Amino acid sequence: MLATTRATAFASRHPYKGLEGHQAWVMGYFGVEPFADRSLPRPAPDILHPVAFMVEEEPNATLNAHFHQADQFQLFVKGEGRLGRYPITPFAVHYADAFTPYGPIHAGPQGLSYLTLRNAWDNGPQYMPQSAATLKESRGPGLQTPLARFPDLDNPLQEGEPAVTEIIASTERGLAVWLSRARAGERLQVSPSQCGGQCWVVARGQLKVGEHSFDALSCLFLRPGEVAPDIVVGAFGADIIVLQFPKLTRA
Repeated sequence: MLATTRATAFASRHPYKGLEGHQAWVMGYFGVEPFADRSLPRPAPDILHPVAFMVEEEPNATLNAHFHQADQFQLFVKGEGRLGRYPITPFAVHYADAFTPYGPIHAGPQGLSYLTLRNAWDNGPQYMPQSAATLKESRGPGLQTPLARFPDLDNPLQEGEPAVTEIIASTERGLAVWLSRARAGERLQVSPSQCGGQCWVVARGQLKVGEHSFDALSCLFLRPGEVAPDIVVGAFGADIIVLQFPKLTRA
């Protein structure tokens, strides 16, 4: 299992200027993110290599339509904006297969922050229409999901409310997203990690795994087939977003 707290990730926060000229900041959780030191070794795109990083877009920034060579979740956690013509408010999630264009992403007047989550390395955004030839040579556009919203997570789980909520229904390839909620002293209901692995994001509350505590916006990754660790839920309960990748099929 890979696991990083938000505080640890924040220590890596660094500026990044996008192709469009706007300013953003990036915080690395785990894996080699594409904005890192280019002298670092780059994993092959067809092997399991979990990557998680936070992007903080400045107010009114626009990230033009593009695609990646890796399957990807984007979990919007702060601020407001639009994905294409669809309004973004936290928490919301979007998934796109490798070589599947999406966007543009527009940040609102307060900026926009999102976690980018992948299970393989990516070499950065490939913009459209400039990269149309690359897209044509690839396996072509695949699945992308509509922007999916989560229920209100401001308050702890109440008696009678569902402990597990499906956010993106499971596909034949294993893609799925759900929300698992628990009150203090209860166990989180989490299915075994399958297909391309699972990323867990703490949306509210706190988890304790062994001697380590993970508060809001901490991120964990379980490899395919990995058994979930014993988890202690914090005194105010916890809400966990589980994002399961489809099976890694790139060649």
